[in-house]
Amino acid sequence: MATFNELLGSVKAFIVQRLARFDQPSQAVKAVKKEFGLEVSRQRVHFSEPTSKNRRALHPELKELFFERRKKAIE
Repeated sequence: MATFNELLGSVKAFIVQRLARFDQPSQAVKAVKKEFGLEVSRQRVHFSEPTSKNRRALHPELKELFFERRKKAIE
């Protein structure tokens, strides 16, 4: 099972975008498996959510991507 740091940038961006659209971490895990054939844990995905109190330090570009996508999802 891959850790978040081991994932390619495109996979990280995919996860962040799914979370920004209000997908649950378990939904993002399934989507990553389907789209990329990779297994990631729900906990790893959850820590990629910049609005979560348990968040990890995301790269500024991923944070920016998250908030851009979240804004579009709300509109």
